Amino acid sequence: MPRVRKAQFGEGTNGLRGPVVWQGMAYEPWAIQVKGFDKSGMGRLPRPTLTLANVAGTIGAMARDLNDLLGARVLRKRTFVRYLDAVNFPGGVNPTASPLDAFPDDEFVVDQKTVENKHVIEFSLAAKCDLDGVAIQNPDGTFNFTGVTLYDVKGTQPQEYIPGFPSGEAEHPVGVEVKRATPVVRTVTDPEVDAVRVTIQVPQLTYQDPTTGDLKPTRVLVSIAVQSNGGGYVVQSFQDAELFRGKCTSPYERTFRVELTGSPPWDIRVTRVSEDADSVTTQNKVIWKSYATLLDEKLSFPNTALCALQVSASQFSSIPTRSYRIRGLRVRVPNNYNPSARTYEGTWDGTWKVAWTDNPAWCFYDLLTTKRYGLGRYLNEAAVDKWGLYTVAMYCDELVPDGKGGMEPRFRCNLYLQTQENAYKVINNLASVFRGMTYWASGAVFVAQDAPRDAEYLFTPANVVDGLFTYASSSKRARHTVALVTWNNPDNHFKAAQEYVTDEEGLATYGYSPTEVVALGCTSRGQAQRVGRWLLLTERLGTETVTFRTGFEGAMRNPGAVVKLQDPYRAGRRWGGRVVAATASQVELDGDVTLEAGKMYAFSVVLPDGTVEERPLAALAPAPYRALTVATPFSAAPSPRPFGCWQRPT
Repeated sequence: MPRVRKAQFGEGTNGLRGPVVWQGMAYEPWAIQVKGFDKSGMGRLPRPTLTLANVAGTIGAMARDLNDLLGARVLRKRTFVRYLDAVNFPGGVNPTASPLDAFPDDEFVVDQKTVENKHVIEFSLAAKCDLDGVAIQNPDGTFNFTGVTLYDVKGTQPQEYIPGFPSGEAEHPVGVEVKRATPVVRTVTDPEVDAVRVTIQVPQLTYQDPTTGDLKPTRVLVSIAVQSNGGGYVVQSFQDAELFRGKCTSPYERTFRVELTGSPPWDIRVTRVSEDADSVTTQNKVIWKSYATLLDEKLSFPNTALCALQVSASQFSSIPTRSYRIRGLRVRVPNNYNPSARTYEGTWDGTWKVAWTDNPAWCFYDLLTTKRYGLGRYLNEAAVDKWGLYTVAMYCDELVPDGKGGMEPRFRCNLYLQTQENAYKVINNLASVFRGMTYWASGAVFVAQDAPRDAEYLFTPANVVDGLFTYASSSKRARHTVALVTWNNPDNHFKAAQEYVTDEEGLATYGYSPTEVVALGCTSRGQAQRVGRWLLLTERLGTETVTFRTGFEGAMRNPGAVVKLQDPYRAGRRWGGRVVAATASQVELDGDVTLEAGKMYAFSVVLPDGTVEERPLAALAPAPYRALTVATPFSAAPSPRPFGCWQRPT
């Protein structure tokens, strides 16, 4: 099983000389230096470096133990001091504390350990992005594709537009040969222009062997520079793309986008770096064919996380399929919840903090209450049962076997909603991730989950109309024995995969009967297995429904409630009825019950608060009894008529 470790470091201490606490998490003070997170003017993939103090060799030892931390995720969190948690300040008071006010997280992976000595350890980081299923960068830092430009914004309200995608352009011919001694310059004066696209042409690129006459490849290097308002030329870098190398006997063109920063006028200079050809055997003329002035489409797409990619068309036969590994939205979670450890500290006071989580209960709450993309314009927070969701969330976070010798949370939700759909359908689909259903009651939205729980009421012929229970069973066709569960496999770029799940006992009884089910938001094979097993076991064991009519007791029950039934038709004798009178230790029944020798009996009653409580009976001789004594007193005297019920559990 792979080893997983997590470390949280912050640069410096808080006002109390302790660890900085942000969104409820403590960041241990450590000497840290980061640089290179910002993209260049060309928006290229950044190559940040992370430098940590290697105190007593601690970080170095951890790196050596974990394969130099290659592939480890690095999250950079940023906010302002005034927004930090109140515990960072004297007296635990900070009137401007705000866990919502933060810059978007920057996520990178460790590509290489570049420096390690007794003082510091330095890592080179890289962004994660794939094209046509192939990583742009390898773990060793090399590139599978060249000339890739990546822009991204994180979905904030004030984010800037993505440069590099023009909405308008004007082409200007040049048609001048560029020689080493005479660079060619053109000037752009329009202050509205964001960039220029320079087109360089080589009419022919060959070298003729004077002895054999064979045409062979050759090369020529050019340089493009720009100056703003006479401030001096700055040479532009295009990842070695300025080098024309190879063999061609017909004109070949290449374009270069040059960002215009500063103030106009801008001078664009193209220089031939290679020596001019000194014989007719070498054909490598350089022609500056034209340039186009570009006006970018300045759309910021506020509150939308967005990636934009530019690649060389020569490397792809069509627009490549892009895939990004993202964490998605941060949502509100209880302030006593640690999303990383999946633990809840103490008692929740009902307040929130913002964090990333894949707990489906809190994703569900976010979709119900967010105004921008959820139902928040129609539901206020008071109309959502957050206390019930708290119980659901804790059940989702419980660790269960993952089928590979380890443990994992029972339910996780990694879902990308990208199409518009009926709100009720979306909400119910999302609730299905944690085996839940939604319903409206008393002016609020509630959730019922299929999870183990105690019975909350008793139903016997005494509180059922005509004492009639009517049963029906499922058809054989509905009792499937094989489930084909569709889930998203993270080891195959999260493409859909099918997990084959069988119920051996069901196969022996009903034969082969397959069904297909989609595990929504599932990226775990173990969770897909659990979805299939739950479905098959439910269909094999939960084959019967019961229908009955009752009075006010039924109106008090909510969907998903667990109740106990006692039907003398099925049991063969009467084991339930009304409570006539009761104390905490003795209950008078509405009819005699006969106890048999050698058997242990338990006794369930409804208490005044409406809950069901069960106690073992005291040792009694075999005989009919109208009053029964329990071995341990009830927490309160059971309710007498009209609502008091009793039942002997079978």
